[in-house]
Amino acid sequence: MKNKLFLNKEIYTERNIKRAIKAYEELATIKIEQEEQYFICEIIDSRYDLQRTVWEFENYIIGLSNHMRRQV
Repeated sequence: MKNKLFLNKEIYTERNIKRAIKAYEELATIKIEQEEQYFICEIIDSRYDLQRTVWEFENYIIGLSNHMRRQV
């Protein structure tokens, strides 16, 4: 499970997650699934250390989400 992020739907949008996946497409292969309460991002393959990629990807989504909130 170290390669999966569980992102709460009350906090994160699918649109921002897909933007982040697009930004990371040359660095990692990332798949998104949904459960009732969470978006689940699975990092399948990465050019860099897998755990570092998970952390950096999560930070990227947080930053993107914060940026989008400020624009509203």
